[in-house]
Amino acid sequence: WLVRGFFRFYASVFDWGQEVVSIRLGERVPRGDDRFQRLPHRQATRLHIEDPYELDRNLHCVLGQEQEEKLKRALKRDAALVNDGFPPAGLACLWVRALASPMLLPQNPPTPPLAASAPPWHL
Repeated sequence: WLVRGFFRFYASVFDWGQEVVSIRLGERVPRGDDRFQRLPHRQATRLHIEDPYELDRNLHCVLGQEQEEKLKRALKRDAALVNDGFPPAGLACLWVRALASPMLLPQNPPTPPLAASAPPWHL
């Protein structure tokens, strides 16, 4: 699942404060890499997100330290939820709504084997 992989990556694989999220490069890169010479505040042990258009802008600037810690906690919480077969906290209402509306679901979705007690959004 793409959603499960996203939350697992940012909650436990991504080296927060040591790597840079770089859509432009499409790879995991340490913050000290020469390709980030223009990225401000990259030596700080914080989340680093390179703006793909303005290479001298670190998008972590929109988060204060407290907000960043809250984001990390939410990613870890939601990684655990998704890993257990539940929707991420902020997407639960959309998850259930998608199951209630056939128009929002793929035409021929794959049907994974489910335990008898699996929650309905596991589909």
